[in-house]
Order: sequence, then C-alpha cells, then structure tokens
Amino acid sequence: MISFKLLRAIPECGVWALINHRTKKLVLFVADDILGAIARNVRLIKDGEHDVKDLHRDVRSLNVEVLSVVKDKEHQLLHMEHFYNIYRNRGYTSYRKVKGLQYSPRVVVERDKLGGHELYAYVYLVNRHNDKKVMGVFKNVDDANIFVSYAFKRSVVVYPVYARNELTRKYVMGQYRVC
Repeated sequence: MISFKLLRAIPECGVWALINHRTKKLVLFVADDILGAIARNVRLIKDGEHDVKDLHRDVRSLNVEVLSVVKDKEHQLLHMEHFYNIYRNRGYTSYRKVKGLQYSPRVVVERDKLGGHELYAYVYLVNRHNDKKVMGVFKNVDDANIFVSYAFKRSVVVYPVYARNELTRKYVMGQYRVC
C-alpha cells in the first residue's frame, strides 16, 4: 500500500513523486493541487489505468513524497528537473522513458519588459522547446555574463537561481504569479 506521510501538511502546489526505494525507480509530477493529483494517480494505479503501467505492479512498494513547494507554475518544471538529476545521481531511474527537460542560461538584450523603453540584458533559462524564464535583469551584458558564470557554472542548469540586484527584484515582483 502507498504510505501517506504527513498528509495534512501537503502544500497546495509543487513537485511530488512516487518512489520505489527498493528498486530505485521513481516518477516525478508537478501539480497545482498536490493532494488532488495524488488522489487521482492513486485511483488510476488502483484501477490499472495509469499511463505508467509498472506502477500497478509495484504499488505495494511505492512511497509518496512531496519534494518542493513551487508557487510559480513556470518554475515547477525546473524544480522537477532538479530533483530528477538528484535522484539520477543516486542511482535511481525513471518509470517513464521520457527525456527530461534541460535548461541552459542565455543572455539576450531586449527592451524593458515592464513598459519602459530602455535596453536591458536579460538572463533567461531556456529549454529545448524554447520555454524560457527570466532569472536576472541587468543594465549591461558584462554584468549579466558575470551572473551567469557564478550562478550557472555547469552548462546544464539543475536549479533556478535568481539574481539579487534591484532590476531583477523589480522585474520578478512585477511578474510573479501564484498557483
């Protein structure tokens, strides 16, 4: 049976997983309603209708684990990729055969996204589908490149990092959305 630890403390939105620690296999999910998503997935597994068929076979060994509270919908996939990399480095494999999304930093000079006419250097995290999220806003490209070199030392990003300068804070506060 699936164990439900701290069911009452489950956050509203974020990243969660079904993990079989015995076989070191897992499947990661993002959700705006984690408790509802868990209930739906458990029902599908119980009824043998889940798209990941091996979950039905391993149902007695699965654990539900909430990995991250992510209120910003756009960051849920970044966090999911971060946890996938952590578990993969520990020897876990995914029940799903889908290649994970990988994000890379990109510096782009554009007009002010909050309505002004000035040019700024935006640091984006971009995946292979060209989905992108602003991680920093700078007055010049040199400062943006310095941020990228410190915040994203590897070519593949495993966790989102925001710049802490005033322009970035202004942008993030103007764009922040919750689930």
